[in-house]
Amino acid sequence: MKIKYFINHLVGSFIGLCALTGIVKIIFMYGVQPYEGSFITLGVLMMIVGLLLIGYANASGAAVNKTKQTFYLHITLVTFLLITDLTFGSTNLLSAFIRNFGYWAVLQFGVYIFMQINTQRTQLISN
Repeated sequence: MKIKYFINHLVGSFIGLCALTGIVKIIFMYGVQPYEGSFITLGVLMMIVGLLLIGYANASGAAVNKTKQTFYLHITLVTFLLITDLTFGSTNLLSAFIRNFGYWAVLQFGVYIFMQINTQRTQLISN
């Protein structure tokens, strides 16, 4: 595994997640009372799409074994997020673990989407 890929994408993913969290937090803070449900839905959808894009970007930047490299990258990223959440957050272990498992699942789904699109492209080119 290339250490440069690992460090660049780990730092980039962390910065992307921080920016995404900031945007979602702003949406939640300025959500008006009658439209609170819509703002919550918008925030959750934005988080899911952002995580998919981060997972897709990590898979597109991997050199050789895209699934293996991104798997290790996402496990490390989610582990750091879990440790940070447990250290500085006020949530209990179970809810933090479930939330971070959800992050990992959506990140890996972004890798799956990339692999499906990439497979279709290579089949179209070879035909």
